[in-house]
Amino acid sequence: MKKTFRFSLLLLILISLFNLHIGAASTDVTMVVTNPGPNASTEMNISWHTTNAFAAIQYTKATDPNFQSPSTKLGVCTALPFSGKENTKQCKATLTNLESGTEYLYRIQTTAFSDVYRFKTAGTGPFSFMHITDIHSYLPIPSRVSTANTVLNKAATLGENMAFTLISGDATAYGTVYEQWEELYKMNTVKTMPYVITPGNHDYYNTKAEVTSIDYFNAVSNYPNNGADGLPGSTYFFKYQNALFISLNSEAAAASSAHVTAQQNWLRNTIKNNPAEFIIAFTHRPFYTGDGKNAGQARDMRTWFQTIFDEYGVDLVLSGHNHVYARSFPILNGAKTATPGQGTVYITGTQIGDRYTSDPGTPMPEVDFAQAGKLDACNVITVTDQSLTVKLVNSNGDTLTTATFYSKATLDSETFQSKMTVTSDPEDFSKATITFPNTNIARINKLEVIGKDEQLLASLVYPNNQTTLQLTNIPKDAVEYPLNIKVLFRDGTTAQKEVILINEAKRFGTITNVRIEDNSDDVSGLYWDSELVEGKIEKFELYIDDVLYASALPDENSILMPDVTPYEEHRLELRALYADKTVAFSEVLSFGEDTESVLLAYDFPSRTLKVGDKHTPTYVLVANETYPLEFKSSNEAVAIVSDTGEITAIAVGNATITMNIKKWWSVNSSIEITVEAVEEPDPDPDPDPDPDPDPDPDPDPDPDPDPDPDPEPETTEPEPKKKGCFQATSLFWTISIIGLVFIFRRKYR
Repeated sequence: MKKTFRFSLLLLILISLFNLHIGAASTDVTMVVTNPGPNASTEMNISWHTTNAFAAIQYTKATDPNFQSPSTKLGVCTALPFSGKENTKQCKATLTNLESGTEYLYRIQTTAFSDVYRFKTAGTGPFSFMHITDIHSYLPIPSRVSTANTVLNKAATLGENMAFTLISGDATAYGTVYEQWEELYKMNTVKTMPYVITPGNHDYYNTKAEVTSIDYFNAVSNYPNNGADGLPGSTYFFKYQNALFISLNSEAAAASSAHVTAQQNWLRNTIKNNPAEFIIAFTHRPFYTGDGKNAGQARDMRTWFQTIFDEYGVDLVLSGHNHVYARSFPILNGAKTATPGQGTVYITGTQIGDRYTSDPGTPMPEVDFAQAGKLDACNVITVTDQSLTVKLVNSNGDTLTTATFYSKATLDSETFQSKMTVTSDPEDFSKATITFPNTNIARINKLEVIGKDEQLLASLVYPNNQTTLQLTNIPKDAVEYPLNIKVLFRDGTTAQKEVILINEAKRFGTITNVRIEDNSDDVSGLYWDSELVEGKIEKFELYIDDVLYASALPDENSILMPDVTPYEEHRLELRALYADKTVAFSEVLSFGEDTESVLLAYDFPSRTLKVGDKHTPTYVLVANETYPLEFKSSNEAVAIVSDTGEITAIAVGNATITMNIKKWWSVNSSIEITVEAVEEPDPDPDPDPDPDPDPDPDPDPDPDPDPDPDPEPETTEPEPKKKGCFQATSLFWTISIIGLVFIFRRKYR
């Protein structure tokens, strides 16, 4: 955060200082050039040279020609390798988040503003670009650059939506000479569009024609940093609308086999990972020549790269070096092909200025059109949704030859999808064959077969005239198996087809709508619908928590679960078994839900009742919600219990009354009931007892000498009940229940 703040503050200070000096001094900015970013729809790279310690770029839309609302970005500046330019630095900036299909203006700001440059981001619809080569910028012969400038100015008016200029090497005579690059960048089109250059042998040369470092080339450009290992700047790619452009360094390949391998691997990965309707490669050394010369170099280039071009369907390869214009037939496997949408076209551009070849020689047999001699011209290449059109245009604007080539990506994906088929092996269900239309070369980037649980069963990358794909890893015992065939076409569009393979040997019919329901008696059960092939299924089995619970016959469609509580979570699995006991069908459901524990208890452990008595015991229920209860008697001949818990004593004996939450049998409490007989009254009491005939015939000879002075009147009292014992028992259970409630609430609070 601090670094970001400091950078922003520095940027504001610098801009303020720059603005104070605008107009106070002339600009020292030179060598300004626009290069495309990796995605030319939203990114552009800018490079410039300056002697100032700091420099920034102002950019805005072309609708703001006076730069009233510009954006500003600082350049990142580094030292130059050129002799005599020790005080000059190269500055680079990448402009991002640009709007597609939009024209922009920019200028470099140091002590003053540079000239205004412009570019247009990639948008939609057809576009054109110019291909020129072998300019050999050289101050003693200024006509080379001036002629190239004339050719490009004329060609720029002939293309549709002109996007950029592409130079396939030898832009300079000696790449180490600063002034030759400076002269090249004075051409008019440098200010109006991006430039795309790949290095040639002369761009490596010093004035003694000795090969030097690629650092000089990179010091005057700012290409995407996405090239092959060890070759940044000179190998790179960018996307412009529906086309992928790839720069190959033929000079590095000629110098080192390691550079060949690095570029081969990078080329494959670049094409694989960047789907495009058209693939256009450009390099310096030719693949086919118009006069038969440089045949050894052309052979090497074909050896290094042509197989990859064939495999991945490269549409067009642009080169130079030979100084004789040549355009090949579409080439596939080293020979011309007349099949539309097949093969690669190779173009070797002509020289500009004085280094032409007067001897026409003999064009290679793969060359369709060739022209030698003084030919100051460039190619105007127009890209549409379905074709590439190449016109060779001279400095007068005359079209010398033209050819149109059709996209390898032109393919009706719906038709392709409808024609894909999958056939199972009737003898071995693990095997299947996928058949798809022949799309010729490189129209499909990838075909994938996805099985159950997103398992990748097979894939095919860039099929070359291949129309089938064999599967050998389908689960052999599966009854049915889903396949999803996904196709990625080279233009980035996709198609897919979903099929379900049926194992006829295991086909038993259908089992659907597996569900849990309660019947009319409020008993939960597992139910399903089925249409079975007769004789295939032997029985159904229900597993609860991975333990076999019950079975059902093939013509049954339910299994009741009268003793499975819904207050606990259970894993239910319904299996249908073949006669050989293997599983034909399985489906897993969840039943019930783990519920917070509750406390349920009668207030007393036992009661004694008389026959005919009715009694409703009190109880305690501690829970966060209300639950329905159910009651059951262990001996209904002795005592019965109603739905509300009322007990009726029926006969002498003992019975246990159990209370539980309905369908939650583990939450229960019991009370022991003892039923006694009712005491019968005396059936024949004496109505008239014999009166005492002699009230006191024989008084006590020794009466109590001290009788109670205040005797209580005589009464007949029944034997008192054991009230103290009963009260103690009741008190014990009350205290116990209260204690349990207290403990329970603390635990489940």
